[in-house]
Amino acid sequence: MVQRMKQVVAEYKDRLRNMHSLLRFSYGRGMVRKDSAPNRIFLVYLFGHQELVIHFLKDVGLIWSKVQCNICDRDMSWSADPHCTEGIRW
Repeated sequence: MVQRMKQVVAEYKDRLRNMHSLLRFSYGRGMVRKDSAPNRIFLVYLFGHQELVIHFLKDVGLIWSKVQCNICDRDMSWSADPHCTEGIRW
């Protein structure tokens, strides 16, 4: 599990670095520690982008990517919904 987490963090670190909308306020510090764990800068950048953080949380297994409906027992998936406060729903 730890190795998978490091892999996902490395992938998202690269994705964040390639985003042109990020502010460069880290004064040369990296987004991960020497042991490849995310630091505060990584988390600030990541949680500043709602869609990206949701995909990150799904990739590391902190939120489910599939859920079964209690009514019809079919798989539900994420979908965009501009009428919801969060902008997405099952």
